[in-house]
Order: sequence, then structure tokens, then C-alpha cells
Amino acid sequence: DAKSLFTYFDSLDISDYSVFITDSYDHVLYEYQNFSDESEKLTYDELREKRVSSHDIISEKSDVTDWKVYFYRPNIAGSKRLHLIYTIIILVVVLIAIAMCMLLLSTSQIITGRIERLMKNMQDVEKGELEVHVEGKYDDEIGTLIDSFKKMVERIRHLIEEVYLGKLYQKEYELRALQQQINPHFLYNTLSMINFKALEVGE
Repeated sequence: DAKSLFTYFDSLDISDYSVFITDSYDHVLYEYQNFSDESEKLTYDELREKRVSSHDIISEKSDVTDWKVYFYRPNIAGSKRLHLIYTIIILVVVLIAIAMCMLLLSTSQIITGRIERLMKNMQDVEKGELEVHVEGKYDDEIGTLIDSFKKMVERIRHLIEEVYLGKLYQKEYELRALQQQINPHFLYNTLSMINFKALEVGE
């Protein structure tokens, strides 16, 4: 009775394994499988295909009976390790993707914010407020544009000041010239009036 003869294999102090015992004609004399996951179970034909390249199968042949014992146990530790590695890889990929999305969002927000502030400054300058509140501290195209805009506004302010001062000086010169013209006439009229009054009193 093979079941009684090989009952020792039914009580090994391990789990998730299978045992096959075959005779010299490769007929299965005894089979025992103990797996928590039913999908791990193998038929003897599957075991024969698997044992060619598998490191999870131990086989021994009896010199007396020519029987063979096949002991199969999946590499559970390896599969768990692989599962853990796959999980870590997936988590790392997801975290990298999230970080890249956040970086892209923050970068786009910074760029958009700088452009919006520059547009606001342009609108203020259009209204006559010659103050620029955007700093071109980045060495990129937007920073170059901001610096050029600031220089342009400074130049406009300088030109306005030059024109304004020029107009002031011109008005001042015109006023002085007018005073120069008025003073002789005023003096002449004053003297004429005194002369007239003197003549009037003398009569």
C-alpha cells in the first residue's frame, strides 16, 4: 500500500510542496500535494516538463528498486521578493511621475505668474504709471524680456524728464525775455507819467 508506505511525506514540517514517486516505467506510484494556493498544484506531466529547467525540484533514484522520488516546492521566498521588488518599482515610478507633474505645474505657474505681472506692468505704463514691479532674476527668455521692458521704461522716463525740463527752461527763458521787454516799457511809461504830472502841476 503506497499510501501507507509513504505516509511520512504527508506530514513534513513544511507547507506548499508536492511529492511524486514513480517506478522504473515512469508510472506514478504515489502523489501528495499540499498547497495553500490551488493554482500552484502540478500534474506529473507538468512536473516532467518543469524539471528540465527548474531549480525548485529535487529528485533521487533508488538503486534497489529504480524508483524515483520528486520533491517540488516553488521558490516562495524568491517570488515574494520579486513581488516586493515589483511593488517598490511601481511605487517609485508613480512617485517620480507625481513629482514630475508637480514640478511641471509649479514651473508653469511660475512662468504664467511672471508673464501676467509683466502684462500688468505694461498696462500700467500704458496708463502713464512708469513703474516696473517685475524682477527679471531668471536667465531665460522671460527674464530677458522683463529686463528689456525695464530698460525701455527707464529710457521713456528719462526722455520724459528731458522733455519736461526742456519745456520748463524754455518757459523760463520766454518769461525772462518778456520781462526784459516789459521793464523798459514800464520804466518809460512811469517816467512819462511823472513828467506829465510835473508839467500839470507847473501849469
